[in-house]
Amino acid sequence: MGALAIAGFSASACNSRPLSGAGGEGGEAGAGGPAGRGGAAGGLAGSGGAGGFAGAAGAGAGGAGTAGGGGGNAGAGDWPATLRLVNAGTRDVVLPELLDATCGFSISVAAAGASDSQQTSATPPSSWCDCDRCAATGRRPCDASDPICNGAPTKLVAGAHLDVVWDGRVAVIAGPPPSGSACPVKCDHWENVAAGSYAFTIETLSGSFTAQATLPAASGVVLLTINN
Repeated sequence: MGALAIAGFSASACNSRPLSGAGGEGGEAGAGGPAGRGGAAGGLAGSGGAGGFAGAAGAGAGGAGTAGGGGGNAGAGDWPATLRLVNAGTRDVVLPELLDATCGFSISVAAAGASDSQQTSATPPSSWCDCDRCAATGRRPCDASDPICNGAPTKLVAGAHLDVVWDGRVAVIAGPPPSGSACPVKCDHWENVAAGSYAFTIETLSGSFTAQATLPAASGVVLLTINN
């Protein structure tokens, strides 16, 4: 097996919501999600719950798959990867119920030294104005989702890990249309991430964590260690 790409997280904020009971190990990945907002079916596997609640020792159940965000540019990136969140700290990391920025859990990435971070397709944006649905006249249909996030969150206990499948793409929001697009105005599209050094930012209910990693990972697994 090739070496893992390793990144270390440091907490920059903390607003914890402690939950009772010891957590179990992470569950198996769920099936791929249904079609995205007006687009092709999502190809990302849903992540399993990282731990049980209220003293339950069983592993969390597999979560729902992430739908492909946006109608166009639905093809996978040049190299898929698994983002493995590992809690190497002593406190629990609490994740919202859905892999969606609207619910407070998002994974974004920026090239090393860049100031702007782009949201990954593993946690697609909650609104989308797809370039492929934009008419030549500049009419730009947009989709939005605002789920009610009132379900039980996932508790990533110390020593546990959570795998999030990522196809290697990031969202370009309100940017110039990609090559070949007939859209005359700014719109949203997916873009493949090139090889290089990157900074990941993960937003959770326990705070915001950042890390450095080199892509692509030789083994396909990017190990993101959280010291909470």
